[in-house]
Parts: sequence; C-alpha cells; structure tokens
Amino acid sequence: MLRKPLKVGNGPHAVRPGHPFSGYEQWRGDYGHRIGGGVPRLAYAVWGMPRRPRPPSVCPYMADPRRKNHRRVLLTALAVLVIAIVACAPERDPYAGVYLVKGGGAPVEVFRALSAEFSARHPGVRFDFEDVGSRSGIALLARGQIDLATSSAEPDAALRESVRLLSVGASGTAVIVGTGNSLTGLTRAQVRDIYSGTITDWAAVGGAPGRIFVMTRHPNSAIRANFDSYFFEAKATYGKDVAELNDTEEMLSAVGARRDVIGIVTINGRTLAEPKIKMLAIEGVQASKETVTSGAYPVRRQLYLVYPATGVKPGIQAFLDFVRSPDGQRIIAGVGAG
Repeated sequence: MLRKPLKVGNGPHAVRPGHPFSGYEQWRGDYGHRIGGGVPRLAYAVWGMPRRPRPPSVCPYMADPRRKNHRRVLLTALAVLVIAIVACAPERDPYAGVYLVKGGGAPVEVFRALSAEFSARHPGVRFDFEDVGSRSGIALLARGQIDLATSSAEPDAALRESVRLLSVGASGTAVIVGTGNSLTGLTRAQVRDIYSGTITDWAAVGGAPGRIFVMTRHPNSAIRANFDSYFFEAKATYGKDVAELNDTEEMLSAVGARRDVIGIVTINGRTLAEPKIKMLAIEGVQASKETVTSGAYPVRRQLYLVYPATGVKPGIQAFLDFVRSPDGQRIIAGVGAG
C-alpha cells in the first residue's frame, strides 16, 4: 500500500492543526520506538487508516514515575523480608545425626548422663545404644560398624592399635543374694570356694542351712572377667552346677526370686535400687558407689568410652571433647557419687 510522507508546514501533505495525526505521539519506523509527542518532523502514515494505537510494550502504569517509585519500594521491602527470613531461620547443627553406640552395660549409666546433656546442647544429635558386651562392642568399633563403644574392659592385644580409650569413671562388681537371706558379707576366700564348688551349703559361711545355687555371667562379659581376676587371681575354676546368665535383668530376677541363690552384678543406680536383692560386703567393705569411687571397695574396674584411632566423626569428636570438659567431668563425678 502507498505510503506518503507528512511534513510539518504549509506544503502539500503537511500536517496542520486539527489534522487527525496532529496530536498523535510519533513512533520511529515500524518498531514502535517513541521519538516524542506532538506534531512530528517526519512521519509515515497510511491514508485512510485510523490513528495507530499505543504499542502493548508500553504500560501506562509504568509510564507514571510515581508508580515506578511504588514498585521500587515494594521490591525493596520484599528483598528485606526475604533476607530477614533467611537470617532468622535456625542454623543446622553440623553435628546433627544418629550415632550408633554398642558395648558393655557397666558404663551405660554415665554414658546416658553425658549423652543426654550433649544432646540437650545439640538437639539434632541422637545416640542409639545397644548392650552387646564390652568385648563385642570394641570388636564392632574396630571393624567400623559403629561410631562409639562402651566398655569396662580394655581391648584385646590385637585391637589396641585400632582404638583409643577415654576413662569415664569406675564401677564395681557386687556379690548379691535375695533379701530373704540373712547373710550380710563374705570374705574373698569364701566367695571363691562357693563358686569353685568347695562350699555348697549356706551354713558353712554363717547362713541358714541349705544348698547354695550359684549364678554367674557368660565368660565373654567384662563383669565376669573382673570377678575372676579378683576372686580367683589365676585361672578361674567353677563348680559343675554354676549357671551362666546373659544379662543384668536375668540375674536380678533369678537372685531376687529366692533366698538360696547367689549371683553377681555391676554396682550402679539400677542394681542399687532393686528392692529384692542386697549386696554383700566383701572383706568388710560395703558395696556402694561411694566405696567404689574412693577405691575402698576391692572388686572394681575402670569404665571407658572407646573410639576409633582414626577417622572419628565430627559429632563423636565433639562429644568426646565435651566429656573431657569441666562440665563433662562434673557429670561423671555426679554419677559416681550416686
């Protein structure tokens, strides 16, 4: 279609006041770029066509400078809000996670007290504990299957280079009878003779006449090793009728049910609170947390947290540092004092 130029002035095809295009804002070429308002210096128009509409790329809202300022303020406020939300969001604890702990039951009381306080300070940290025995726990740790072990026995010679020990106090091994038994104490030699089968009647040690039923723990347990090393000194020799039990709860149940049974347990809060049993004095020294801590009670052993020699996880390292700290040492002392 024919396009004719429109010129400003009085010549042919000039745009004069009152012309339909005289008030139209002019646009450069066919691309919609504005070059100014009012009468153009040079414009092209198609005869007979209506006034060209405002291109859609130009928003009347945005054309108003005041509204541009409003938009800038809104965007700034939104940015500030996002920054505030990010800043106020809780930072993830680098030690958060679940850590596997297995081992002996003797250090469990102090371990739970320590781990509870550490988890209170680091809510994302959780320790999953299973009582599998001291030696089994150390073996699992050496193979990299758990993160930490509890033990009341030192590692075997073959594993000593693979693990490290952190002492968390001491515990003792108590000889127990039911509360119905009148006996209050035994000597070292009397306990040895009862367990070896030399003494089989309570009357021989000052009790009411009757057969002695003897209970001990399984050979791989730390408490059994501690008991054997004190009472037998050299190689332990047990009587043929001695029964071996797997854990503390079995022992408490068996001894507490009858007055003619004798057994052994670790001295801790759980066993001291059991109403159906009593702990016998050994060589005149009563079994208690206080006598164990002071060293007066003779049948005692160290308690350990066992960790890998290399490759300790950051969360476990932070826990061990807490155990060594003054706060950790106060918890250990508190558990030892009862």
